[in-house]
Amino acid sequence: MSLSTLSRQLRDRAASIYGAFLDPTSRTGRGGRSIGWITLGRISINVARLGSNLLTTLILLPEAFALMSLVYVIHGGLGMITDAGLEASVVRSQRGEDPAFLRTAFVVNFLRNLALSVIMLLVAAAFWVLQVQVDLGTTVYAHPELPLIMALSAIPIVINGLVSPVMFLASRRVEMRQVTLIGIFSSIVSLAGMVAMVWLTEDNLALLMAPLLASGITSFMSHRLAGPRMAFEVDRPSLQEIWGFGRWIMGASFMRFVSMQGDRLLTSGLLDIQSFALFTIARMWIDATSLMVEIATKTTRGLVAEAFRESVEAHLRVTKLLRKGLLVLSFAAFAGAFFILPTMIETLYRSQYHAVAPIVAALAGSVLWRLDIVVDANAIARGNSRFLAMVQGVASATLLIALPTLHHFFGLAGVVLAVVLTGFVGHAINSIWFARSLGQSIWVAAAGLALRGVIGFGAAALGAAAFQ
Repeated sequence: MSLSTLSRQLRDRAASIYGAFLDPTSRTGRGGRSIGWITLGRISINVARLGSNLLTTLILLPEAFALMSLVYVIHGGLGMITDAGLEASVVRSQRGEDPAFLRTAFVVNFLRNLALSVIMLLVAAAFWVLQVQVDLGTTVYAHPELPLIMALSAIPIVINGLVSPVMFLASRRVEMRQVTLIGIFSSIVSLAGMVAMVWLTEDNLALLMAPLLASGITSFMSHRLAGPRMAFEVDRPSLQEIWGFGRWIMGASFMRFVSMQGDRLLTSGLLDIQSFALFTIARMWIDATSLMVEIATKTTRGLVAEAFRESVEAHLRVTKLLRKGLLVLSFAAFAGAFFILPTMIETLYRSQYHAVAPIVAALAGSVLWRLDIVVDANAIARGNSRFLAMVQGVASATLLIALPTLHHFFGLAGVVLAVVLTGFVGHAINSIWFARSLGQSIWVAAAGLALRGVIGFGAAALGAAAFQ
């Protein structure tokens, strides 16, 4: 092939891709615009979140962030235990745009959140009794404000139950503009309100202003989107389909919570409140660093599900392309977390928070496992929610064994190593399953897995050595 022929083919290919991006009806065009909107949204939300965190650290002590982290972890755990995969059901189901299906999803979501708010009140009462009866030492569980904060946090749970499932149609249609704008607006307003309340009251309870405002704004604006009006109506076939798919999603979601957030629940009882607060802030920065990988989540799920409904060839083509893109993004996020973030933290925070920097460096390796988003999307598109539950179950068991054991021998460094190890175990299973499902070489997948493992665990060891 001559150089001129190759050059002409490359120009034609570039023009084809550019034309596809401009076509509002093409999958490439919708996917590209959705990624752009989600990128804008996630950047805006994370900048607002990190900025509010920096401002509130000027007033509140680390214990405030430890308290809210524990509350959010319990929220997440209860939410995932009862997660029936409503959004995933709307995205993948052939009836996903049927008003009866959406109204059934609305009723299920409301009843679920109402039950969660009652459970949260019971948990708050249990902690109050526990504080009276048991010596909890210097852990976050001994803080006198914990039961009250937990009880008040039940309010935004109820409000979130009123969110319209019409918002889920954005992921199904791969059209994220309106939903992203709602997310940006609610996050900025709620975080600004929280910061203002913190400055006015200098009270830990002021941190509850953010979830309260965010839930109210999101619920109200979700019903302003174009789509069927919600009502308390249940369609039996829709309910059966949601439950048939969601029962394994429920198990997978709970196991995912244990494997990804359970470390905070465990460490809250193992570490003193100061160390737990530093670990919590480090996790917040790591979550922000994996921003570019998280951006692809909603778009990936919608694109994979749509391609799967179209044909096997389209499904394979879209999946392989997304996997390559996520691989690049995960390495970029890792580099930012390991090389840039520690310096930023030491520059932006007061000296009492500088210990967060080496923890962030040690946790940077866990960002490499975030490319499993496309594996999850494939399993959901195939209706294989049982596989998701299995993977998360193995990862959860790893965390429950590794974290207390490594903490016993290495303290906070052991906690960090356990978090990285837990993510890697789930990532290893996902990588092999993904290669087999697409007919790719297991050995090539294993080689890539080994490379990511060496980099991830190497970063964890270097970071842990710095704060030992």
